[in-house]
Amino acid sequence: QAVFSTQAAPATMGPKAVGSKDFLQKVSVHGFSVLGTAMTDEGVKTVEAAPDEKTAFVDPAGLAYIQEEGPAFAGGASGAIYAHIGIDGEAAFPSDVKAAITEDGLSKYHAYESGERTHHVIHVVGPQLFDVTRAEAVEMLTKAYKNVLQQYLVAVSSSSVTSLR
Repeated sequence: QAVFSTQAAPATMGPKAVGSKDFLQKVSVHGFSVLGTAMTDEGVKTVEAAPDEKTAFVDPAGLAYIQEEGPAFAGGASGAIYAHIGIDGEAAFPSDVKAAITEDGLSKYHAYESGERTHHVIHVVGPQLFDVTRAEAVEMLTKAYKNVLQQYLVAVSSSSVTSLR
């Protein structure tokens, strides 16, 4: 699990705005999920606080769930995320999410209001890496990561978000 933090990222970052060395100095890898849980010998345990209102987190969504089935039928990591943000009973995703994510590798930031709390979620559909070459896999993963980071910049520029899980 990588966590990226920034104090005040610009709305758009070109290669000259932030170099790869600067970027990598802001990335740290942690042994917990986006919700702060980890698998232990005793099962799933909370090892870190859940994301706060300044933290956007990535949902490894399935395309069929985004487009057709909705959050109510998702399981695994996505099901846990949807329960955490209070949409696990919903029949469909918000229209902006459905419109933006139409194929593998695409992502969309959406702020979910839950009571007095806002959850900043970046939905992304990862690529299917079956029967592909290494070069194809790298290209597909690059597309997904690039889109997540672009949506993170959207979150930073339109909310109080300063970190990404």
